Amino acid sequence: MNLLVANWKAIRDEAAALRGAKVLPFTRAGKTLPQLVEMMAAHGPGWLPSTNDPARWLTWGLAMDGRFPLGDAQCPRTCELLSSLSGLRLALFSWFRPGFVIPIHTHPDMATDGVLTAHLGLLVPEHCALWIDSPSGGQFIAERPGKGFIFDGSRPHFAFNASRKDRVILYCDFFGPDVRGILTKRTAP
Repeated sequence: MNLLVANWKAIRDEAAALRGAKVLPFTRAGKTLPQLVEMMAAHGPGWLPSTNDPARWLTWGLAMDGRFPLGDAQCPRTCELLSSLSGLRLALFSWFRPGFVIPIHTHPDMATDGVLTAHLGLLVPEHCALWIDSPSGGQFIAERPGKGFIFDGSRPHFAFNASRKDRVILYCDFFGPDVRGILTKRTAP
């Protein structure tokens, strides 16, 4: 995570430059990741509407299974940094409009596959957070610009933007028994 946190401003600048980019003409609803990648490759990079609320939650695909099927997805520095990380499963920008909440949910396959999730705050106003259940009880993790954290997405969790401004983060899933140890550079970018 240190590599991404150390370069958060460059990543933020690339994400911010995309805010006026096109919105793709389909949603994530009912599609597998490989199907989405194929559809996105046919249309080129763009913001993908979510299944929960297409007008208020958008994602920008960067990497899947350690590959970059959309090339640099108009984010050359971000993709260069991500390509130097071991165990990368999925990487995208997640854009919440003001007042948006992802309801509580789990990703049970993550526990089976040994996957953990990392968030890196990019354009994050106050009043944005993630709540995650844990064996010792639930906790809120405040999102902040430049703040990165790792959590187990197989546990119940939800995220929200209770502000009046947009919130954009870098969202990544990583394989590995101890993602904290593998979130390091493989090669110098």
